[in-house]
Amino acid sequence: GRFNEEDYLLALLNSKGCMSVNDSVFIYSSLSNQSIYSINLKNNTEKIDNSINDFDFVTESCDDANMVINSMREKVMPYLFRNSQNAGLYWVDNEIVLKSEIGTYEKAGKVINKKNRYNKYYILGSKGNAVYKERVPQGLNSYIERDYKNKLYRLSNRVQNDTISFQLYNVLFN
Repeated sequence: GRFNEEDYLLALLNSKGCMSVNDSVFIYSSLSNQSIYSINLKNNTEKIDNSINDFDFVTESCDDANMVINSMREKVMPYLFRNSQNAGLYWVDNEIVLKSEIGTYEKAGKVINKKNRYNKYYILGSKGNAVYKERVPQGLNSYIERDYKNKLYRLSNRVQNDTISFQLYNVLFN
């Protein structure tokens, strides 16, 4: 897998990338398409494991991301607000889970509205197909997710009455 022009633009919102390791297999995905690649760390062989074709996942093409970022900055945020991107890749119960952001953000003055932006989780079967999909609104709280020992954890923060609290969840897919 290689970074393309769309990946460079989308990385402005998601610089952490989509990657995970389970035993001796390293998996990764670009931000702009739903192909998942793996590298066997024992023998350094690379292959495409899965490719999801979901009509909800939309990424417009871009010819020159550097030019857009450096010379046409007024077009960057609208591009990011209109386009889907991958936001996480995890090992959960020995299966691969891809998290994608789909839908659009809308800006009203200084407020960014997330009502039409969703997180979509794909659990991939052994034949490379998405056997389970869950679509959830992004919500108002911010959080980070991390896989560890075949489980997915979410650390969520909440601001209420000038107090910040944190909660740790184990994310389960039924």
